[in-house]
Amino acid sequence: GNIAYKEKQWPKAISFYSEAIKLSGKNATYYSNRAAAYLELG
Repeated sequence: GNIAYKEKQWPKAISFYSEAIKLSGKNATYYSNRAAAYLELG
């Protein structure tokens, strides 16, 4: 997700962060990063 985010590939980053949340739902960083990608997406 971080690489996709840095490359400004917002939908791809969101997908990766969502998958990470499914695997480890207690990691707040994944939610924060996904929210940031949604904000960039508009």
